[in-house]
Amino acid sequence: MISFNMDEVIIILSEDEDPCCDTALNDSSVLFVEVKENVVQDRPLSAQALEEDLVVTFSKRAEVLPHARYDCPLYPFTRAEYVKSGPIDSNHQFCEQCFCYVCDKLASLCPLWCVNKECHCNSHQRSGTWSRLRNSADLGHLLAFDFSLSDVDSKLQLAERLLGSFRKELQVEFSCFVRGKMLSDNNSLRPHMNGLVHDYTPVYGCVTSFLNKAERQEGKVAAIMSLGAAKDFSSHYQPSGIVLSKCPKANAMEAIRILLQRVMVSVQRLMVMSDLPSDFIHKLQRFALCLNMPVTVGNTRNSLCVRPWDDVLLVSVLKGQNVTGIRKQRSKKDILAEPISVVLMRSELLQSQCRFKAMRDLVALFMCMEGDFSLALSEVSIAAPRFSPALFRLYLRIFETATAPRVHISPQTPFDLPGAEWGPIQGAVPLRRGELVKFALRVQRCCAAVNADAQCWSDLLTIVNNPPGFTIGSARTRP
Repeated sequence: MISFNMDEVIIILSEDEDPCCDTALNDSSVLFVEVKENVVQDRPLSAQALEEDLVVTFSKRAEVLPHARYDCPLYPFTRAEYVKSGPIDSNHQFCEQCFCYVCDKLASLCPLWCVNKECHCNSHQRSGTWSRLRNSADLGHLLAFDFSLSDVDSKLQLAERLLGSFRKELQVEFSCFVRGKMLSDNNSLRPHMNGLVHDYTPVYGCVTSFLNKAERQEGKVAAIMSLGAAKDFSSHYQPSGIVLSKCPKANAMEAIRILLQRVMVSVQRLMVMSDLPSDFIHKLQRFALCLNMPVTVGNTRNSLCVRPWDDVLLVSVLKGQNVTGIRKQRSKKDILAEPISVVLMRSELLQSQCRFKAMRDLVALFMCMEGDFSLALSEVSIAAPRFSPALFRLYLRIFETATAPRVHISPQTPFDLPGAEWGPIQGAVPLRRGELVKFALRVQRCCAAVNADAQCWSDLLTIVNNPPGFTIGSARTRP
């Protein structure tokens, strides 16, 4: 047992005596040991050091962290725009923590560090050429889609990996197709025909299998996989030789046309039905315009000219704010024109989201804004069973005063509109008292929510019990 004190140390020895130890030490069970403190005398500072504001009393060499070669603190680096013929000055030297800027691996593991006509040791971030090589190494097949490193997520990485494995497999199949197979006199199909036979069917099967896999993936992954595959097989050709089968899959040009049409239809559907960001859709469209498509395909690539759901003109048309489909901006005119296939898919999506009914309920309201009260009344009878009390009172005030709120109306608009500014509707005439009462009673009869609302009945009774020319809006503030 050892006990410590400020001034001395007391060592209590064991009762068992060790014959090998000194007897003088064993005679006593307690030994007092004086502790001598090693006091380090501070070195007096010189007068010059005392006068300085900052005095360094201790220093330690910093630990070198992993870094790019051009940031190495041990070996100087000479920058140049793009030199790959050989190392510049001492650029080939590196420490244990130096990384290759292009390969993004330790310089000692870079296979092209000092290789002639490559020389990654000269690479740095201020060179556009070296930066493009780095992006090409990091992005792989995604570079053709104009993605940046910040755009790449786990989904795009998955698409890039699947595309890489597909291209290797496709290259093998296409090489076999180009080499062809020798047709001898002993064949049973064409006994008097010799030469090479080029059958595209195995290549078609390889592409079809990959497209099937792409369609089972999430929207982003599926689009990248499909268009990436299209870039590869669209450059195929039909060698001169014999084509035994009359099936379109056996001929390269016919098969490519079929496959491209499938890809464009699939990607077009993804653009409409999937929740793809606008900038992602624009990248897909620019990529499709650069595809090397055969003449037989025609304007297939134009099928991807699909507007994103947040397009300004499309949104205004869907909300009923623009009934012409034309948007003028300075000297340019933007016209909403989409293929019928896109229109049908938009209709399908809106129906699945139950958004058509909400938009249809506002058709009468948009007609009121245009001043056409007669047509608006006929449309109201369709939407009346789904009226809310606030919407009923809104219609009642519009028909009564021929004024409308100066706000944008959508299915999400709260129709009580507190504090909204109202203004006259151009060309509109207020409904006569009898027509207004008929409208109110018709809605009361077919809409339980309006019929059960006391404020709706109060507004109707106010209209009935006051002389012509009196408006509810003049009597009190209306929503």
